[in-house]
Amino acid sequence: SSAAGPWPQYKANPARLGRAVAATTVAIVTAPQAQTTVVGSTVQLSVAATGPAPLTYQWFKDGVALVGQTSATLTLANATAANAGNYSVVVNSPVGSAPSAPVAVAVEAPNPGRLTNLSARAVGGLPGTQSFAIGFALAGTADKAILVRGIGPSLAQFGVASVLADPQLQLLAGSTVLASNDDWATPATNFSALTNAFAASGAFALGTSTKDAALVRSLPAGNYTALVAAPSGSGPSLAELYDTAPSSGVRLVNVSARGPVGTGSNLLIAGFAINGNMPKQVLIRAVGPSLTQFGFAGVLTNPRLDLFSGATLIQSNDDWGGASNLAAAFAATGAFAFTSVNSRDSALLVTLAPGNYTAQVSGVNNTTGTALVEVYEVP
Repeated sequence: SSAAGPWPQYKANPARLGRAVAATTVAIVTAPQAQTTVVGSTVQLSVAATGPAPLTYQWFKDGVALVGQTSATLTLANATAANAGNYSVVVNSPVGSAPSAPVAVAVEAPNPGRLTNLSARAVGGLPGTQSFAIGFALAGTADKAILVRGIGPSLAQFGVASVLADPQLQLLAGSTVLASNDDWATPATNFSALTNAFAASGAFALGTSTKDAALVRSLPAGNYTALVAAPSGSGPSLAELYDTAPSSGVRLVNVSARGPVGTGSNLLIAGFAINGNMPKQVLIRAVGPSLTQFGFAGVLTNPRLDLFSGATLIQSNDDWGGASNLAAAFAATGAFAFTSVNSRDSALLVTLAPGNYTAQVSGVNNTTGTALVEVYEVP
C-alpha cells in the first residue's frame, strides 16, 4: 500500500464536480386532490411533476382527453352538474409518461348555511337573574323539534372537575314555563324521544343514571329561553341547544348564552355550528355594559370577544366602537341596540364557511361579571 493508505486512488473528473446527475424518469410529486364544490363556483386541479424537460400535460375526465387542457392546472369556471366526474392527468417527458390516479369532483346544488346548534359552558348555580341561560329564535311557518340540555355530571368524562352536580332545566316563552326537567332518564321523561333526539342531532350520549337534564319540544316560530340552575351549589355546566332537523323549512335565526364570566377556565364559552355548503354571514356579540338597560347588575364591564375555528383564532374584538357596519347588522338582525357608541361591548361581523366555531368571552384585565354572547344569522 502507499503512504496515503490502502485504498485505491481515484482521480476526480473536474467536469463532474458539483453537478447533479440528470433525471432519467418522470414522476408526479404532487397529485390532484378530490374536491366537492357548489354549482357556480370555480374548481382548480393541479399537478406537480419532476423529469427531463420539456414536461407537457394532458387532462382527462372519465377517461376522455379534454381538448385544450394541457397545462399543469385545470380550471373549471362556473361549475355545473355536468362537471362532476373523475379527473386525471398524464405528465409527458422525453423519457416517458406518468399518469395520476383519477380523483372525484362532486358538484352540489347550493345549500345556504344555517345555524344548527349552540353549546355554551359557564359556571351554573342558583336560580335568579344571574343564572346560566341560553336563548334562541325560530323563524318559519311550521313547528320545529328542538332539543335542549343542561349538563353537569356528564362533563366529568371530558375531564371537567367540580361540575354542577344536579342541573335543572326550564324552557320558557317569555315568562311562561313551557316544559321543565330534572334528571333526564327518570320514568317521567320521554326516554325514547330524547335518545332519538340525541342521535338525530349528533349530541353525545348521557348516562341513564346521571342527573343531567334534557327535554325535546316541538315549537312554533318565536323567541325562547332555557334556564340551567340547581337546588344548591354551583360549578361548571353546559347548556346545549340542537335543531334536530336542520334541513326543514323552519330555522334558528339567532342563538345566545348568558352567564357569569370568570377567569382562567371559567370564561363564557359558546360553540355553534353552521351547516350547508355555502359561507354564511353572522353577527357575533359579547354584551356586558349594555345589559344594564334590562336591569342586570354585576355585569362584565369590558368584555373581549374571540372567535375560534378549532384552536385557530379567526378574529377578535374589544370595544365595538360604534362601527356603522355593525350598527346596520344590529338593525338587520333585530338585535337590540347597545346603550351608546362608546359602550365597551364587543361585536364581530364575519362570513364563515360551514363548520364548527367557538366564541369566547373574557374580561379585559381579568375582570369578571355577567355577560351575554349572541350569534345572529344575517339576512
